[in-house]
Amino acid sequence: MKLLKSQGFTLVELMIAIAVGGVVLTAIVVFFARSLNVYTRENVRAELQQEMRAALEVMARDIRMAGYDPMRSGDFFVKNASATRLQFLIDWDEDGVLDPAPAYPDCENISYRYSAADQSVQLICGEGTGAADTETLIGDTNIQVTSLEFDYRDISNLSTTFLNDIRAAVITLSAQIPAGRAGMQSRTYTTWVDLRNTGPNSNR
Repeated sequence: MKLLKSQGFTLVELMIAIAVGGVVLTAIVVFFARSLNVYTRENVRAELQQEMRAALEVMARDIRMAGYDPMRSGDFFVKNASATRLQFLIDWDEDGVLDPAPAYPDCENISYRYSAADQSVQLICGEGTGAADTETLIGDTNIQVTSLEFDYRDISNLSTTFLNDIRAAVITLSAQIPAGRAGMQSRTYTTWVDLRNTGPNSNR
């Protein structure tokens, strides 16, 4: 009876198999790494956009009511308006009296401004009264606000710097957020807000 000799792989065959396996494994790792980067980047972008949209909705809600003065006291109006800051008065409780800085959201003296030092948008209740309360609306150790710009429009939809002519505000908010190996992800969001109580709305 003849015994069959067991045959193994030669050294060359083993080296080829290892090389092919290494190439395949590298391709798989690269594929999953790229997929993870894309997933992380898109999730982070969605988070940033959601935070920016929420911040602008809060701002729009208040700015829309700027100058609300149902008692016609003449004490509620747009007080200051610059490219990075807007301050206005609202008679929320409809008593004709500017209340001394109650807590937000009942605050009747509201300011929104960009802080370059903190890379944030700040909400200030009672600015200029000596009892101001400042909160961060958006911008923290994760999200960095790179700019906040106000463009004011008159009834003819022309840019204006005259407080009495402001009928709308175009707000542009830009921010960025880290996304791991995908790097910093940036977004810019713009919204238009009609000021309902300063006169006829701007013609768009």
